Amino acid sequence: MSPPRPSPLREAHDGSSSQRSDSLRSSLSASSLYQPMMPPIAEHETHHSNRYSQVYNRNIIWPQPGTPLRVPRKSPRRALARSQALAAAAAARAAEGSIGEKDSNCMPPPPYGNTSPPRYGEDVKGAAAAGGPAGEEKSSWRERQWFGRRRTRWCLSGLLIMILLGLIVGLSVGLTLGRKNGGGSSKSDGSTPEPSKPVFPEGSYSFETTLQRQATSCTSRESTWRCYPYKSGSNATFFWILSTSEDNDLVVTSSENPFAPTFANLTTKLEDKGSANERVTFEFDMERTIVPSDALTSANRAAKCTFLDTKFQATLWTRRGVTGNPDAQASDKFHAWPGDVEITQTKKAVLGQPECVDDSGVKIADVQAGSGDCVCDYANFEL
Repeated sequence: MSPPRPSPLREAHDGSSSQRSDSLRSSLSASSLYQPMMPPIAEHETHHSNRYSQVYNRNIIWPQPGTPLRVPRKSPRRALARSQALAAAAAARAAEGSIGEKDSNCMPPPPYGNTSPPRYGEDVKGAAAAGGPAGEEKSSWRERQWFGRRRTRWCLSGLLIMILLGLIVGLSVGLTLGRKNGGGSSKSDGSTPEPSKPVFPEGSYSFETTLQRQATSCTSRESTWRCYPYKSGSNATFFWILSTSEDNDLVVTSSENPFAPTFANLTTKLEDKGSANERVTFEFDMERTIVPSDALTSANRAAKCTFLDTKFQATLWTRRGVTGNPDAQASDKFHAWPGDVEITQTKKAVLGQPECVDDSGVKIADVQAGSGDCVCDYANFEL
């Protein structure tokens, strides 16, 4: 049994479709826009998954035995839609070219891109400059935030200052009360803190010497120059205090002694430091007044003679004559000086000296200046 033949209407429809497809294919190849595509599927034809279905369908055209298979043609509606889209694109490009030729100064719109939004500060400034309500709100909010931060900083700074002041006041009050309580307890116990032991040569010392030599050549009357204790070889003791001043200088001060000169805070010199001949020296000029041992007038009136600019010199050796460690010899109770000592009082002959007066203040002219020096020399070793 042979398959049924198609109807005349279908043949006519297939013929017109093939004519339109051929014309479209030729136009696409002429414009170089045609590209080979996959074989189309006839959308208006019903496709059956089972080719060898036993159900008879008159729309299926079965090939004759021994004839090659026919390639399905492209759907004319899809090809028509593609040709229309290509024509529209070509028309749009032509229109853009014509517009560019007419107006060369017209700039194309900027291309679309991912642009970041403006920063907060710039947005607020732009809105405020525009005078809009949004800009004013943002500006006022920013000002409030700024003042709020500053207020917070001020509060924190004030709190820190108050804490520091409280600590300072507390420490000062505590130290003051502690000192007061400490002083009260020491007084109530009746005990006094022991002073720190001085470092040699600082300290309080007694300088025990003997009168080694005396000379009276500066005056015409020997009785007007006398040296305590008025006899050669007799003992003479001087009490002095050595200490460090605020300028870090070693100074010397004398104690009360009616037979020795008085002085205070005289700056000393440390000579030959570190050697075996290391010594502390000081000197000054003094006014020496002496009561003569005999009568200076025929009326036997009491008199006194004054020698101006008498030089007093002292040399205290810190190594010579010291036994043991000299640093262990420091004393604060007028112990004997551990080293050698030499003390001299010297007056050179000067015209008009000495000045001798009686108890009424009348000058005694019988005493004149001598031709040499007057000396009182004391030492704790043989000169």
